[in-house]
Amino acid sequence: MMHERVHGTLDKVDDLAGVPRAVCRYLQNLSVPLRIVMSPDPEFSSINWEGVDVEGRAASREDRCSVTMAFAGIAETGTVAMVSSASSPITSHFLPEVNIAALKQSRLVPAMEDLWPLIAEQPRTVNLISGPSKTADIEQTIVYGAHGPRHFHVILVCDGDA
Repeated sequence: MMHERVHGTLDKVDDLAGVPRAVCRYLQNLSVPLRIVMSPDPEFSSINWEGVDVEGRAASREDRCSVTMAFAGIAETGTVAMVSSASSPITSHFLPEVNIAALKQSRLVPAMEDLWPLIAEQPRTVNLISGPSKTADIEQTIVYGAHGPRHFHVILVCDGDA
């Protein structure tokens, strides 16, 4: 999968109810506490987050992990499109060390050109994220987390509409 080629990680779940278990598995593999800041997305509020310490708000610099709902994904490049809104604050996409994005399979488009009709009516900022933040500015050595999340994990949600 292209997302993994750009150094992101990927998991797949059957429905939104499987997202918390996938988040737990991922954070446990990183040895990160099960404490997240979750975008105040209405779809997340109906999920049972038992076992995870959850705060529903925009992320700040002090937060280690955020969970957000992706607007769409581009299969060709492994890119995730995030739309800034009250239920998807931009700080949650870029400030924490770990960003986990839930992406509905029905919102996965084949190519960049297929994304434009979906975002044409979005009134706010659209950010395209292809993997974790990285740079090779210092002695041409790749450093992760230089300008954003060190880890970018996508949970693909099979929502039955794909």
